Amino acid sequence: MLSLGKVFGEKDLRDFETRIKKRLGSEEEFWVFSCEPKVDGIAVKPTL
Repeated sequence: MLSLGKVFGEKDLRDFETRIKKRLGSEEEFWVFSCEPKVDGIAVKPTL
């Protein structure tokens, strides 16, 4: 999984999604994300 870093709004989350799509070479328009609470923050994992 990739780290979100510091995300404070929707634009930051969209930028993160764009970086993931570029890295994976994905053309998918719609992604589903899963969030899990962590002791030190939150983890987000895209589900294809």
